[in-house]
Amino acid sequence: MKAVLICRTGDYPKTHDISMLHKLCKEYTTEIDLTPSIARTLTRFATKSRYPDDVHDFTEADTELGLKYAGQILEQVRKVLPVNA
Repeated sequence: MKAVLICRTGDYPKTHDISMLHKLCKEYTTEIDLTPSIARTLTRFATKSRYPDDVHDFTEADTELGLKYAGQILEQVRKVLPVNA
């Protein structure tokens, strides 16, 4: 979603809050479909796994779900981006 914001505005916020990024993207496209539940799940991964000293309690099922959601968002973002982006 940061790539969408860069293509549209030349900038993006320094955040890992997926809900915030989605809200900003909605100003430029409605092609990225993201529920609040998916946004919370992805934000949890984006923040907790970012710092190696933090203890995270991700199960294998959590990880598989996070990868599934991230893949879905990536597919949607790719459709929005210009071919040469």
